[in-house]
Amino acid sequence: MTIDTVSRLLMARRADSPTALLGIAEAPMALGDAVDSAASRAHALLARGLVPGEPVALVGENSNDWLLTWMACQLAGLPTALINPSFPDELMSEVLTPLAPQAVLSTDARPAPPSVADGWIDARGLIGGTGGTAALPGLRAEGSDLSAFMLTWGTTGPPKLVAQSQRYFVSLGRYIADGLGLTGRDTVLTPLPLFHINPLGYGVLGSLSARASCLSLPRFLGALVLVAGPGYRCHRRDPARAAAGDPQAPHDIGRRGGARVARGVLRGSRVPDLVRRPARSLRLRVD
Repeated sequence: MTIDTVSRLLMARRADSPTALLGIAEAPMALGDAVDSAASRAHALLARGLVPGEPVALVGENSNDWLLTWMACQLAGLPTALINPSFPDELMSEVLTPLAPQAVLSTDARPAPPSVADGWIDARGLIGGTGGTAALPGLRAEGSDLSAFMLTWGTTGPPKLVAQSQRYFVSLGRYIADGLGLTGRDTVLTPLPLFHINPLGYGVLGSLSARASCLSLPRFLGALVLVAGPGYRCHRRDPARAAAGDPQAPHDIGRRGGARVARGVLRGSRVPDLVRRPARSLRLRVD
């Protein structure tokens, strides 16, 4: 079967890589369990009357709920506008009005803006759908069908939504996986907000394409960088406290066992210190 849609990619990884990790680093989900949970959410969304092929919007900070809801939308065949949760109500309304989504799904504890209150759905912990995965309409999608609407940046006027096809997202993930040489032994850390193309397209879909694990952070902090500790296991640490001589015990990020070697942007096991390096997505290899 040709994998040219996000939903088929999710189902393929559910079958062949169910123990890969996905989600927030402090509470990662097994990929097989995550896809099953997303399928339940997809049925719950369809039971609310949402129509496959018609757009919805997704608003929220990085969280497992956000990832599960995004996956549910792909399985349900709902093209998803990925909205910056920091937008004030007026700007959110201005961005969404031309799209006219049938619903706005929120994974944050945020009151519904008046302009979209009628279609606002609190998607946190949304469960109750049944029927398994085989009947989900997203699995019948074509590569040319829409997967997402993502925000532009740096243009004049308010941010604009640009349509992305299923085939585009899958091919982008495949390109990143091949370009970085990702394998199922790798873990990708993608700490930036998931509504951006970099963490979602490069990080999540790149990892899925390679059968790798992918971990995110609830909120990106510039002061939170990665350093290589003894044995070159990857840790996160506050460099200001380290510089002050604080013997702060580093915290393992999503450890799966064994030594870790930082690769990707910085390759090899001989990098003694990643402090003051760009705090971008790094690939963590499990040896």
